[in-house]
Amino acid sequence: MAKKKENPESISIVCACMNRSKPLKACIGSWLLDKRINEIIIVDWSSSPKLKLDNQDPRIRIERVDGEKYFNLGKAYNLGIKLAKSSKIIKMDTDYFINPYYNLIDELPLPKETFYTGNWELHKYDGDMGFFRYTNGWLYIKKDDFLKVGGYREDLQGYGWDDSDLYQRLMQSGLSRGTLNLNLIPLIFHVPHNHNVRAENYQ
Repeated sequence: MAKKKENPESISIVCACMNRSKPLKACIGSWLLDKRINEIIIVDWSSSPKLKLDNQDPRIRIERVDGEKYFNLGKAYNLGIKLAKSSKIIKMDTDYFINPYYNLIDELPLPKETFYTGNWELHKYDGDMGFFRYTNGWLYIKKDDFLKVGGYREDLQGYGWDDSDLYQRLMQSGLSRGTLNLNLIPLIFHVPHNHNVRAENYQ
């Protein structure tokens, strides 16, 4: 049987969650506003209790991984992106909010050989509140481009550097990096929280 081709215009949001259901429940409604989002894959990385969402939108799929003591961003997101059915991937953290006053997909058309990321250097424009700084891990990319470089490294332990490592390899492969929130248009923003929360599920 021939493999079904991916729709070149289809878009999947992929998110990984370990014990972060509260911000996820607050943000996921903003992800569902654009009907061009074909699916939302949530990788539940051994959350305790098991992740349950009130929203029953049929585009949401929860993929449960049991038996993990610590969060491994690389493994969780690599799994979610491999399971995605769309040709384009938007990688979201549980505490990323899509601004409903702008149209993310129209603002970032994702031309050939390009990927978009957040930009921590914009932190100076939000008074260091964290709305921009912690979107550095946000990613919008064609699935094939992500897989060609092997995705995220799964051997990195702890919080940080996984995004920088991936972006470097993508650029070395010939892709150009575009930046989210250029001209200070807040297409995506991070919900601020205590710094301890950021690393609490890592080894």
